[in-house]
Amino acid sequence: MTNGGSVDKIVIKEKIWQYLTLEIFPDPSIFANSSLEAEFNNFDVSLSIWQSLFMSSLNKLYGLIGEASPYEIMVRKSKHEVVLKIQFQDLEKFSNCFLSYTFNLSRFSDLDLPCFIRVVNRGEYIGQIV
Repeated sequence: MTNGGSVDKIVIKEKIWQYLTLEIFPDPSIFANSSLEAEFNNFDVSLSIWQSLFMSSLNKLYGLIGEASPYEIMVRKSKHEVVLKIQFQDLEKFSNCFLSYTFNLSRFSDLDLPCFIRVVNRGEYIGQIV
């Protein structure tokens, strides 16, 4: 908007979104076994697996209320990383559920390996973390 030739600033006072870079990280013991590490590195985590992991982790800690939490997978950065868009007020809920959730890749493949989801980075704007 202009006001007599000057441009007014648009100020956003309320935080609406948070963007999280999430990574599936294996049990550190696999780094002692090079063949198991290579198998993990070759395993491609599909978007449907990510969806399943998010729903399971939210349900485990928060039940149906957790499952109803809105989120969106914005970018798949690599085989094991995605960027997740969540509402700012849900930041603690998502952080807690990922912190407390472990799973085995055998649910999705022949690879028997315990893993967890790690928050690598977070920011208010997607440009801060991509």
